[in-house]
Amino acid sequence: MESFASRNAEFANVMPMVYRTEPSIDVTVFITTPDLHPTAGVNHRGLKALELWQTDVTQVAEFGRLKYVHVTVDTFSSAMWASAHTGEKARDVIAHWRQAFAVLGIPSAVKTDNGPAYASQQEWQLLQSWGVSHSFGIPHSPTGQAIVERNNGTLKHVLQKQKRGMQGESPHSRLAKALYTINHLMVLQNSNNPVILNHHLLLQASDGEQQP
Repeated sequence: MESFASRNAEFANVMPMVYRTEPSIDVTVFITTPDLHPTAGVNHRGLKALELWQTDVTQVAEFGRLKYVHVTVDTFSSAMWASAHTGEKARDVIAHWRQAFAVLGIPSAVKTDNGPAYASQQEWQLLQSWGVSHSFGIPHSPTGQAIVERNNGTLKHVLQKQKRGMQGESPHSRLAKALYTINHLMVLQNSNNPVILNHHLLLQASDGEQQP
């Protein structure tokens, strides 16, 4: 059977770049250690996987008409989903969340800013149909969505490091490789497992606790 390392050899050249933003700072520590990011606002994390997501939109100019990249992160496990769209309207948010549901599962709650797309009737109907509650960050607060905004930075960092080897690839292909790197190759502080494995192990443990 192939080892984990050999199966992922093509990504080996990006690993030092993913793990380190500076020679002495691990990206995983940068993402997951609140002490490195003192904030004035309230920025709660979930207490288990799928308890609370944060969703935001960032822009990647080189993606052209698909420059609006919608990003969702599980605030407990740090598992991430991102998708490229032509805008940040309700239809784009809904398409993004449907993909995120398929990849990560259905969350109990999602937190966003108070942009018009997140307050639309269509968006409300989608979340209600899946039993997902919705909360908004503090208006005009730079820290209300700090968790997902830090993950926006991580995603852009990985996209930039992988850019040279993906010339001519579509935004969707570039996001797919970046998400694979973040979810499947990145190991969080105080863990021996990749992010996505921890996410699913935590879900499995949570399901076990609920069974009689």
